[in-house]
Amino acid sequence: MINSSLNKFEITKPPLDEVVPEMKHQKLGNPCESYQYVDTDGSVMFYIARYENQEGQKTFLPWCWSQKTKSFVCKAWPENRPIYNQQELAERETAPVLVVEGEKAANAARSIKGLPYVVTTWSGGASAVSKSNFEILRGRKVLLWPDADEAGIRAMNKIAEQLWTFSEVKVLDVADLPKGWDAADAIAEGWDWPMIFEWAKPRASVFIHKEESEKKSSQQDIKSSVADELIELASSSADLFHDLSDDGYASLSFESRVEIWPIKSEGFKKWLRNKYYKKYTRSCSDVSVNTALEGLTAIAVNEGETHEVFLRVANVDGSYYIDLADDSWRAVKVNRDGWELLNKSPVKFIRTSNSRPLPTPVPGSGDVDLLWEHVNFRREDQDLLLASILESFRPNTPFVIQVYLGEQGSAKSTSQWRIRDLIDPSRVMLRTAPKTPQDIAIAAYRNWVVSYENLSSLTAEQQDMCCVVLTGGGVAGRQLYTNYDESAIEVKRPLIMNGISAFVTRPDLLDRSVIFELPTISDSTRLEQALCDEKWEKDRSKIFSGILDLFADTLRALPAVRFESAPRMVDFAKLGEAMVVARKKTPGTFLKYYTRARKNAIDIVLDGDVVAIALEEFISKQDNFGVEISTKLLFEKLQKHQFGTHQHFPKSPRGLGNALRRLAPVFRQHGWEITQDRKEDGVRVSIIPLSKE
Repeated sequence: MINSSLNKFEITKPPLDEVVPEMKHQKLGNPCESYQYVDTDGSVMFYIARYENQEGQKTFLPWCWSQKTKSFVCKAWPENRPIYNQQELAERETAPVLVVEGEKAANAARSIKGLPYVVTTWSGGASAVSKSNFEILRGRKVLLWPDADEAGIRAMNKIAEQLWTFSEVKVLDVADLPKGWDAADAIAEGWDWPMIFEWAKPRASVFIHKEESEKKSSQQDIKSSVADELIELASSSADLFHDLSDDGYASLSFESRVEIWPIKSEGFKKWLRNKYYKKYTRSCSDVSVNTALEGLTAIAVNEGETHEVFLRVANVDGSYYIDLADDSWRAVKVNRDGWELLNKSPVKFIRTSNSRPLPTPVPGSGDVDLLWEHVNFRREDQDLLLASILESFRPNTPFVIQVYLGEQGSAKSTSQWRIRDLIDPSRVMLRTAPKTPQDIAIAAYRNWVVSYENLSSLTAEQQDMCCVVLTGGGVAGRQLYTNYDESAIEVKRPLIMNGISAFVTRPDLLDRSVIFELPTISDSTRLEQALCDEKWEKDRSKIFSGILDLFADTLRALPAVRFESAPRMVDFAKLGEAMVVARKKTPGTFLKYYTRARKNAIDIVLDGDVVAIALEEFISKQDNFGVEISTKLLFEKLQKHQFGTHQHFPKSPRGLGNALRRLAPVFRQHGWEITQDRKEDGVRVSIIPLSKE
């Protein structure tokens, strides 16, 4: 309960089982809309009701629970009023925050697809800022969007004054806009996030309190001189350049190695600070370093040469290069002539804070078959796994996703950990399930291999993002979500994921999947983890050397591989066939195993997709000549199936049409051709057995 002498109604949170109040006002009548303010756990704190009279005049009134009357009363929360949308603020604690004026504007902004911000507001309007508690925004990056009037601008400035000591605050300039224009008006006019981004980009400015401004002004000369010294020091000691995306880099030459660092990376900052201290025997502030980095980036972009940079793997002039990510910055060169260890790489490799070293390969020591002592795969899947590993080192072809399925106790995560340790060792080898498609893109930006464990499902959007990552594509985002510069993250990476049951269900992702069903390990054959790890450390260099041997042999055999009929993922299939030839096995062996694996993947879709299940039952009741039916009628018939009311079942004939287009390749593999044609009476679906065409 709130302690306040003004709280004579004993205003507090309502009981958890209390229903939503009617909020009917004696003079204003029933509200046209109401807004619920909740605590960080989602429990209700109070309501704001909106009333309008016949002239359109608006009135906002609070409704709070009175412990004294045991009912909701039309009284305001007395002090430290909670702000709007606190549950999402708590759940997305690292996301930036957008503050608008009014619940209507907040809800409108929350509806914007792709908005990276958590949206909030406060109750009571422009005059009630001082009564609201913004402590939940401590440490957050906050953007303030005022209403375009004096009261709105004044209110946001008051909020900024509260936040500036413990948050990074930016304010949008709306002084030139029509009076009263706000975020809700922008959304009502059809603005989406890209439009808002372009509009807001030149209007956002960092809020600086008057006292802080005066303090910064008095220190500016000192900071500028240190920044100038840092720029001069770095410019004379490092080779500054930029990549195709105009990101700045520094090449640092040492006696036995060359290091490549993004100018704004922690690695370059450490080098620059150390260099400065050795010359001037004094440290430099973060402000001076950041100012210098901005200047060095400008030099790299405007005066430096353009070079392509690579993470872990590169394909240049017919050879593949693999960064060992060790302290000596060595790399391995692989081509059809063999492989060699290079003390200095001819390509520019960069690293992230996640990068960890691969084992040092030793010529003549390779033994790839030692791998089977450390991972749990069926014998018939071993060639598929080896081809998947080799494909992970080929950035010039589309990647596959390795999917490990198995019950508890089948060493899925251990096997995945070992496989990744041979391709792209990382600070975090196995990640938990992604929450958004953007999580997958960010993981890909920071790692060569994207690796998730213990998945139970992936949304359609997440599976689409996996396809983008496997084939290569750009993902637009905001740089650290702290400013309005768009950063297009362009990535192409191999993926490895595991789970107990099937979680890849979209046909386009299944097309790129190699699914491994791992056998259960009996208790009698299970070994202690410490002994397994010790043996792994002993064998990993030999296994990695064997992989490099096999990679070179496969590249040598690859040009001779030909298919009469090219399968899906033909680059991967050709690599696999070349690999089995290099392993002295019968030609065609890999294609046989790969075809079987693809059929198993298709069966997974048919067993796990609610539309596929309903459609398969519908087809089973048709004659051998197939059927032609309107999309609307087919939708009605499939709705009668037990899965017709499932949450993932389409909600309209149009949605069913989209699902059928997605499933058409799957049913084609099972002997049914599904096509859709628009005719005078609407869209009609033809389902015809291929054998009857």
